[in-house]
Amino acid sequence: MKLTATRFSSLADSALGNFLGEHGFDPVSAEQLGRSAFRTYRNGGRYVRISASDWWRDEEAHCQALVGEGPDSWPDTDWNSVGLRSLAGRPGWYALSAFTSEAIAAVLGVIRRDLERHAADFLAGDTGGFREARADQNEGRQPYQIHQPDEEGRYQTTVDPQSAELKERYGRGAV
Repeated sequence: MKLTATRFSSLADSALGNFLGEHGFDPVSAEQLGRSAFRTYRNGGRYVRISASDWWRDEEAHCQALVGEGPDSWPDTDWNSVGLRSLAGRPGWYALSAFTSEAIAAVLGVIRRDLERHAADFLAGDTGGFREARADQNEGRQPYQIHQPDEEGRYQTTVDPQSAELKERYGRGAV
């Protein structure tokens, strides 16, 4: 199945739209990147980003749910968000039994349940637990590295300055 941003948004809105709307989150974007589709909901500075993918490079077709605070574009989302499953103590993504509308809808129902159980404080505007989880996650991560040849053709490694700044911004000092 070719999943379009429009089709995925429809599935996500059916499963999550009203629930997230009750918490003040409105749909703000629908995107497609290759074989992945994304739907983002926002309430002020907080966001919930849902995706589905069946990229060949991934182990399996899956959905992902992130809760974040700040910009909802890359590279910020890689540093300012936490996977919903991580908040539940089960890092990783939501595996799909098949890449069909029915399987995606079923997993979106599980995501809604997990939002209720593990992100209720975040949805209500209390970001303390979320910020602690984000700081813990980012504390052990290294900023992105840039590998490029010098003038003699030898590869040198440097820290990406934007990544270093994002690590600092969304690290322990942001709690």
